[in-house]
Amino acid sequence: MPRGAHHSARAAGRGREFLWFDASNALLEQTKNAASAAVVVDAKDDPAKRFFYEHFEFAPFKDAPRCLFLPLTTIEKLFRAI
Repeated sequence: MPRGAHHSARAAGRGREFLWFDASNALLEQTKNAASAAVVVDAKDDPAKRFFYEHFEFAPFKDAPRCLFLPLTTIEKLFRAI
């Protein structure tokens, strides 16, 4: 998600759920054009890791605790449930 979109949504008070829903939807759209197995992120700091990524069930890599991943199948299940 473009950095400007992230800050704009936060400023509008839409919260982390909206940000994650929007980003997840964009990720799923991109998988129509390119094969992907997971989302991999580097958390900026420990609060971001706990407050945002772990809230959405990202799992840390054992040897890099701020590097987290989430299988795309998890995101697909979320959208099927909606």
